[in-house]
Amino acid sequence: MGLVAPLCGAVGGSLAQTPSQAYVDDYHRRFVPGIPLMDRETLDTAAWAQVDCVLTNDPGSGPFGDGAMQVADDGVHNDGYASQVCLAPNQAYRVLPWQEGDGTANPRLYCGATLLESGAPAMVWATFDLVFVATATDLRLAGHGFAGGHTVEWSDITILIP
Repeated sequence: MGLVAPLCGAVGGSLAQTPSQAYVDDYHRRFVPGIPLMDRETLDTAAWAQVDCVLTNDPGSGPFGDGAMQVADDGVHNDGYASQVCLAPNQAYRVLPWQEGDGTANPRLYCGATLLESGAPAMVWATFDLVFVATATDLRLAGHGFAGGHTVEWSDITILIP
């Protein structure tokens, strides 16, 4: 397993810094600098851009019952995502997220507009381990098939440099 990338500068890191161990894992108090913690006490999702969706935190959800970010139907679009600029193009990354559908909508992970993984709409928490080379600067936590009030949830996302 490699070191984790210190990503973007919003939480005290930048791509120019030496890699150090950090996570996107807001609920277990691990972090990647630049991907701000979605602190479940303050329910803060402000650092994530919401595109064609509604973002909320669900503090009782998640694979360990300690919280998740919900990407939900905005009443207009079938797909939507939470986005944050945190990747360096041409850099290899390893991502290990937890995701859950709602029985209809399915979670999808993108690097920019490139689909990296499409999860099942099942109402069960699932994880995967994926290595990819960034083709864009933004990471997108998406949902597909929202129409009619559906949601997907994301939690405990770890990003490493392999």
